[in-house]
Amino acid sequence: MSGALYSALHWGTESANELVMAVPLQDVVTDRVARAGSEWVQGASGTEDAWITGWDYTLTVRQRYIPDRLSSSTSDTFFAGSRSWQEFLDWARDKQSFRFIPDRDYPDFYIPDCYLVEPLRGGGVPSSSGQDRDIEITIRNATYDFALALRGLMVEYRAGGATAGVWTYTRAGTALYHGPTGVATAAVDTVRDRHFWGDERVTLIEREGENVVLHSQQFDDADWTVAQATISANAATAPDGTTTADHLIEDATAATSHRLQQDIVIGAGNDVVWSVYAFAGTRSWLRLALDATVGGSAQTAWFDLATGALGSTSGANVVYSAIEPVRGYTGWYRCILCASIGGAFGTMRCHAALATQDAEIAYDGDGAGYLVLWQAQAEVAVTSVSSPILTTTAAASRVAHAGFTRAFVWRPQPLWIYLRYVETGTLHLGAAKNLALIGGPGSSSNPRLRVFLGSSGSYTVTYDDGITLRSAALALAPAIGQVVELLVRVGASGLEMRGSVAEGGESSASDAASTFPLAWSAASVSLGGTPSGGSADVAAIEVLTIGARVAEVTTIAQARST
Repeated sequence: MSGALYSALHWGTESANELVMAVPLQDVVTDRVARAGSEWVQGASGTEDAWITGWDYTLTVRQRYIPDRLSSSTSDTFFAGSRSWQEFLDWARDKQSFRFIPDRDYPDFYIPDCYLVEPLRGGGVPSSSGQDRDIEITIRNATYDFALALRGLMVEYRAGGATAGVWTYTRAGTALYHGPTGVATAAVDTVRDRHFWGDERVTLIEREGENVVLHSQQFDDADWTVAQATISANAATAPDGTTTADHLIEDATAATSHRLQQDIVIGAGNDVVWSVYAFAGTRSWLRLALDATVGGSAQTAWFDLATGALGSTSGANVVYSAIEPVRGYTGWYRCILCASIGGAFGTMRCHAALATQDAEIAYDGDGAGYLVLWQAQAEVAVTSVSSPILTTTAAASRVAHAGFTRAFVWRPQPLWIYLRYVETGTLHLGAAKNLALIGGPGSSSNPRLRVFLGSSGSYTVTYDDGITLRSAALALAPAIGQVVELLVRVGASGLEMRGSVAEGGESSASDAASTFPLAWSAASVSLGGTPSGGSADVAAIEVLTIGARVAEVTTIAQARST
């Protein structure tokens, strides 16, 4: 927040009294402290342990030049008299709560349920003028961070940040993710906030997923057809640390494709996402393909495992190809092909083949060349790749997350939202999927603010004040795995969305102003989901920030550094 900060305290019944701080806060110190009853111990071996009963945020400030007598030259609250500092201290020393308003220019943004820590006795010290007094005051709050509030922030979430007691997350089953040291498993109801796409640490929020290929990690099983090649099972360490990666070894047949394949069942016109984890052996090019077993043309993509670069694609219905590095396992990549399969095909063949160069299908095998493969996955009627799902004799599913929410106590008011996340393919789905939502799900005419991927493939914001629906949309075109940043600003002058891909130039769209009703349709903010409250597709969220000082944050670069 720029410039001097003029704050206030609202206290009394219905917080109707205002204690005005006409002098900027001085000697500001914020902290988070353990509550009374917490203990720390050190054992004989030197190891330490703690028993923490809870945490409180604290703010200590010095308020100077509090007037002792009436003066027309000040708007500050006097020390004694009606609605004075003395009456506030009486109220607060009785352990009755009050509100802290960080910036009087934004009175609807406040920290509720504050309590006085100090001074429980005394009335401050004389100021240097001899006609006023200074008071050092410490207040506490069990939920809201004063340091964020002084920056003008209502919410700040970064992947890996503390969520206990603030955010609520539910998922009924376990799920995999790309952790800092390879593919790992998250327990039930555990946030996957250590998922890495390259160097970007994100929180992974996913739809229900189903892997329809069988024996997804056992390429020597009879469910797989191996053509002009052989499988050496469990020949290498996989990205999850187990010895379950297989070698796909070409034979000596000339002018042919050396591959493994499996047929899957699809519906007419379904999109399919086909992915395989791969590591370069004596061959370094992988070819993935999807083609109908009867009629239709192959949709194909090539991947350079030596460099981690995408090769070319072939086929009019390729939606995208992508390559995702596995952190902690240098050289391992998840190779991804998404295709929109036209026609009334009921069966689709999933290929993974060796190649010696880009755009190559057939070549002369030498009987020894190989790639290392692990965990194949085919997902139908989706466009985003989701976390690995192990299968054996039947298709297997992963449950969706059922909510990632926190309380949002502030009424509708001018504010801004900043989102930073990694595009995973949801943009191509053609169905509305939320990224962030203030208020509750449901139909229109419910006060709420939504940032989502629209059914037309655009990044969209809608603000509904209960009477008029305002919207703005941006047609950004990120590649899979690229960072997307969105800034939404809602104010008296209108609704604006700004967007950027890979921290490049900013584009914008806007709509007219709306009013601010007394309350949102629900006092919460959530990540992921659908307009009606269903699950997200796949959202890889890195940062969510919501701030009050909308006049000071006009660009993505400013939001990024606030």
